[in-house]
Amino acid sequence: MLPKNSDPIFDKPSHHKARPAFLRGCRTHLTKVPLSKWDGWHLIQHVNGKSKIYENAEKAMNAIIFSIVHYVDLQSGAVGRNVTEIAEDTGLVTISEKGNISISRCSRAIIRMINAGLLEAAPLVWDKELGCYLPKFINVTDLFWQVAHPEGYDGYQAAREEQFKHRNEGLANPNEWLTVTEAKERRKRIHIKKAFEFRRAKQEKNKERRTAAKLGDKENKLARGKIAKDILDSVDTCHGLTFDSFSSLINQRTALYRKMADDPDPPKH
Repeated sequence: MLPKNSDPIFDKPSHHKARPAFLRGCRTHLTKVPLSKWDGWHLIQHVNGKSKIYENAEKAMNAIIFSIVHYVDLQSGAVGRNVTEIAEDTGLVTISEKGNISISRCSRAIIRMINAGLLEAAPLVWDKELGCYLPKFINVTDLFWQVAHPEGYDGYQAAREEQFKHRNEGLANPNEWLTVTEAKERRKRIHIKKAFEFRRAKQEKNKERRTAAKLGDKENKLARGKIAKDILDSVDTCHGLTFDSFSSLINQRTALYRKMADDPDPPKH
């Protein structure tokens, strides 16, 4: 008996933004080397004495893995779709003449992937409406990346490290995974922002220095004039006091006052 949808396929929703480069690499690889051509199936059949996977089951798995790749969270490995939604995404939902919904073809393919070690799932639960066991939550495994990407799990680790680098640079939030284009664009915006901030800070600093220089010159002249008057008031006679020696006294008294101003307050007893 032939299934009602003999050629299931996953089409990315048109309103979804581009996925990270690593996941696009998975799609390209799986297009060239479908999941059904994975060498591991032969080993599983040999070790466990399993029967050959029929063409319809192969087509179901080949479509399902594209849905998983699109919705998987690269940070946690969790798949953001349940079995029913994946069946709907790939056209693997069957509706009988009585209106009963069946996703058994999809669920069997996912359970086959779980048994092969490609996926992990919460304990299977019995679905009364569908009449079959379904995993409530699905996570991908390290082996999944080994099969889905040309660089395998090492490529996945390299992609994760690149994302950690983006987060350390302040480009991405903790739960955000950037594409290469997004990372470049954000790095460019941050660079422009920092350049403007540096320029503004430099202008403000120069303004403060000019203001301080003007005030400093004015205050210095007033302070030296007051010190000179204090010195003249404190001496009985100016006989023998030259201009240079008088200026030296002013400098000494100014230095003493500056030192007293810079010293911390004396300890209170």
